[in-house]
Amino acid sequence: MATPKISIITPSFNQGRFLEDTIRSVIEQDYPNLEYILIDGGSSDQSVDIIRKYESQIDYWVSENDLGQSDAINKGLQRATGDIITWLCSDDMLTPGSLSLVAQIFESLPENIGFIHGVSELFRDNVTIRHVRCTKNLSMERMLAGMTFPQPSSFFRRRLLDETGFLDTGLHYGMDYDLFSRMALLTDSRFVEHSFSRYRIHDASKTVNHTSRFFHDWAIVFSNIAAGIELAGYDDIFKELDLPTRFVAQRVAYFRKHASYQSIDREKLLYYF
Repeated sequence: MATPKISIITPSFNQGRFLEDTIRSVIEQDYPNLEYILIDGGSSDQSVDIIRKYESQIDYWVSENDLGQSDAINKGLQRATGDIITWLCSDDMLTPGSLSLVAQIFESLPENIGFIHGVSELFRDNVTIRHVRCTKNLSMERMLAGMTFPQPSSFFRRRLLDETGFLDTGLHYGMDYDLFSRMALLTDSRFVEHSFSRYRIHDASKTVNHTSRFFHDWAIVFSNIAAGIELAGYDDIFKELDLPTRFVAQRVAYFRKHASYQSIDREKLLYYF
């Protein structure tokens, strides 16, 4: 059996002080069927010099203006040819041996398991803060109510994108929640008790500086889910809490179509959100 091809996409913008660690964590996996794609948003720091240092081990890279992180990741997704895909931001790292283990896991799983998610190590200044994981058995209500696992430690089958489409470029903080909520309606997932990534906390990280913007994006994603499944009462709650909405007709139609095949406890879903 051929070794599954794994595509890793790294979006980056002015993250030169961390980028080399990220690149090395990928190329030093020594995985035999790796496709590494790096999309830089036209950085003005040392990023391009670092990329050129390793360009012989990068399958494709570009440095040009873009519309933000989601747009950069989409550029990578459009080029990715792997059987299995994830994206790894330019201040995060893969743990040693992760890709070989990911390949083994997918080869052992039935086709109805479309993505896996594991543990991520949160660290700052090379000191581990804690390990982040989700519960082992996520209900559909949990999956649709928010991002329940660390994205850097998640990997999915590329074929799912044919149905879900790519990231919403209007979302800069909740694009992973949006994508995985769409995937959850198509396929089963599996939790793996293994740390696949290291998630860096630093003064310029979005997690530290822009927590309220995550809430903003999550509300937008949930509003489309709620409209799609015709969740009664959510609009009154959104107005009362002054939560934002931005309805995308295509997205609402997607949830309307695929949620009809699922048994969803609507009260529990709203409670979890």
